[in-house]
Amino acid sequence: MWVFKMRSLIRKFIDKKTSEKRRETKRICDQRRYEYFATVYYQEENRRDTITGYSTFVLATLGVIGGILSYYIQDILEWLPRQRFPACLAQFWTSTYLGLLTIGASFLIVAVVMFIRSFFNYTYRYVATPLQLLAYRNKLNDYHPDPETAEAVFQAYLTTEYAEAADQTDRNNVTKRMYLHRCIGFSILALLCMFLAFAPFLVHRAKFPKEPLEIKLPTTHVTLDGPLMILRPTTSLDQLSPFKEGAIVDLKDAEEKKDANRPANNEGRR
Repeated sequence: MWVFKMRSLIRKFIDKKTSEKRRETKRICDQRRYEYFATVYYQEENRRDTITGYSTFVLATLGVIGGILSYYIQDILEWLPRQRFPACLAQFWTSTYLGLLTIGASFLIVAVVMFIRSFFNYTYRYVATPLQLLAYRNKLNDYHPDPETAEAVFQAYLTTEYAEAADQTDRNNVTKRMYLHRCIGFSILALLCMFLAFAPFLVHRAKFPKEPLEIKLPTTHVTLDGPLMILRPTTSLDQLSPFKEGAIVDLKDAEEKKDANRPANNEGRR
C-alpha cells in the first residue's frame, strides 16, 4: 500500500516540477517576444527618421534639376517666338534639343510626383502613453487577484501593442522607401537628359545667338528763349553744382555796361 502512495507522491512531484518548468519556459518566451517586438518598434521609428533625413538630399537634387530646366526654358522662350515651330523641327539639332528637354521635363514631373507620394497619405500607430499603461495595469490588478496572472496579461498586451505598431511603421517605411527610390531613378534620368541636351544647346545657341540689348532713350529738343549764359568757373571743388550765386552773368547786361562806359572814355581822351 505504501508503495502506491510513494508512487503517487513521486508523480505529483514530477508533475509539479514539469508544470513549473513549463511556466518558466513560457515566461521566458513571452519576455523574449516582448523584447523583440519592442526592439523592432524602435528600430522602425529610427528608420523612419533616417528616411525623412534622406529626403532632404532628394529634394535638393530636384531643386538643382529644376534650376537647369528653367534655364533651358528661358532660353527657348527668347528665340521660339521669332521662329516657326515646323521650321524648328526640320533642323536636327534644334529638334534634338527640344526632344531631350521634353523627355527630361517629363521625368522631372514624375520624380516630383513620387517625392510627394512618399510623404502624404500615411498613418502611424503608436504605443499608449505611460499614464494610460499605468491605469490599465492597475485595472488588471483589480480584476486578477493573482499578481503573476496580471503581469502576464499586461506583458501580453504590451507585446501585441508593440507588434501592431511596429508592423504599421514597417509597412509605411517600405512604401516610402520605394517611392523615394523611384524618385531618385527618375531624377537621374532627368539629369541625364539635361546633360545630353547641353551639346545641342551649344549648337543651337551658335545658330541663334542672342540679340544685343537695345536701350532707346527719348529724344529731347533744347531751345534757348532767354539771353545767353556764361558759366564762370567755380573756385572750390566741394561745390557740387556749378550754378551758384554769382556764377551766371547775363551777357546782355555786360554789353550794356560796356556801351555805357564807352562815351566817358572817349571824352576823357579828348
